[in-house]
Amino acid sequence: MNKKNHLSRKQINELKRMLEIERESYLNHIHAVNGHGTDVHGDAGDISSSLAETELLWGLEEQERQYLMEVDEALKRIENGTYGVCEECGKPIPYERLKAIPTAKYTVDCQEMIEQQKNTF
Repeated sequence: MNKKNHLSRKQINELKRMLEIERESYLNHIHAVNGHGTDVHGDAGDISSSLAETELLWGLEEQERQYLMEVDEALKRIENGTYGVCEECGKPIPYERLKAIPTAKYTVDCQEMIEQQKNTF
C-alpha cells in the first residue's frame, strides 16, 4: 500500500465514526455548559465561588472548542483523502496511533520534534 491509502476503507470508516461520536459528545457538553451562568445572589463568598466556577467552566469550554476544531479538521482530512498522512514528513501515521488519537496530524517522531521545538522557545 502507498502512503495515501495505507488505511483500509473499514479502518477509515471506524476512525471517522469515532470522530463523529467525539464531535457529537463535545457539542452536547458545550451546549450544556453554555446554559450555566453566574448566580449573583448571596454574600460575597458565594458570588466569588460562583465566579470561580464559571471561569473554570469557560476555560474547559474553550479547551473543548479547540478539540472540536481538531475533530472537524480530521473529518475534513478524511473527506479530502489526506487523513492518516503526517503533515510534517508525509509518512503514514500508523493505524494504532490514529485509533488512540484520531485527531493526530503527525507521526510520533514528528510530534516529539514539534514538542521539543515548542519547549525551546
